[in-house]
Amino acid sequence: MGYRAMFAEQRKSAIIKRVNTNASVSLAELLSAFHVSETTIRRDLTELENAGELIRTHGGAIPIKTEPITSIRHDKQEDYIKEKKSIANVVASMVKPGDTILLDAGTTTAQIARALSGKPVTLITNSAVIASKFAASKAQMEIHSTGGLFRSATNAFVGSAAENYLRQIRPDRAFISAGGISIESGATTAHLLEASIKKTMMSVSKQVFLVADHSKFGIEHFSVIDSADAFDGIITDKWISKKMVSRFNKADIPIIKETQMDEAE
Repeated sequence: MGYRAMFAEQRKSAIIKRVNTNASVSLAELLSAFHVSETTIRRDLTELENAGELIRTHGGAIPIKTEPITSIRHDKQEDYIKEKKSIANVVASMVKPGDTILLDAGTTTAQIARALSGKPVTLITNSAVIASKFAASKAQMEIHSTGGLFRSATNAFVGSAAENYLRQIRPDRAFISAGGISIESGATTAHLLEASIKKTMMSVSKQVFLVADHSKFGIEHFSVIDSADAFDGIITDKWISKKMVSRFNKADIPIIKETQMDEAE
C-alpha cells in the first residue's frame, strides 16, 4: 500500500518507525513522505505525543526514548545545597507580595519555591516536585502547574501542551535554571525539550533571571536555551570567584549574588 492510500493509524505507525529509525524527523520530511496536509501531520504528531509514542519539537519530532548521556543523573537534591539556598535567599529578597512568579523544574528552583512559600504570590511551574510538594502544604503561594508530557529524568512537564499553557500567561518574573552557563555558548541544558520549554518561559515573562550556582559557570551542554545576555541578570551564590564575575561583567552581563543584595539594603 502506498503512502497516499494510508489510513490514519497506518500513517501514524509509519511516522513512529521513521522517528525511531532516524532519531529525529522534520515536518518537511513527513509532508514529503505522506502527501497529506500540514494540519494532518501536526495533528498526527500531537496525538502521538499525547499517547507517549514520540516527543514533538519545533520542527518535527524525536523518539520518546531519546535520552542524552549528559541527562543521566543521580539525585542532585543535596549537591551544592548551601549554594542553592544562597540563590534562593536572593530571589526571595526580590519577590514582592502579589507577584506572579514562573519557576522551571530543577533542584535550585525547588529551593526558591521553599524560600517563597511564606509569601502571598502566584507561582506557575512545570516542576512536578514543586507543584505536588507545595500545593499540599500550608504555603501562602497559589500554585499553578503547566501540565504536559511528564519527563521522569527531571520530574518536569514538557512538550507542546505545557508550552501552549505558558503562552496564555504573562508572569512578572521568571527564574530559569540551566545545566551550564558560559559567555560563548550562553545557558545550556542536556535535553532539547527542556531547552524548548525554558525558551518559552523566557518569551512570556516580563523579567527573566538565570539561576545557577558557581559550579555551572564555564560548563556547556547539548541544548542551547539562550545567550547569556538574553537574561536580565544571572543570580548565583556568594562563593562564585571574583575572576568569573569580572569576566561576565566585562561582557555587560549582570551577576547578582547574596553579598551584593546585602550591601544594597
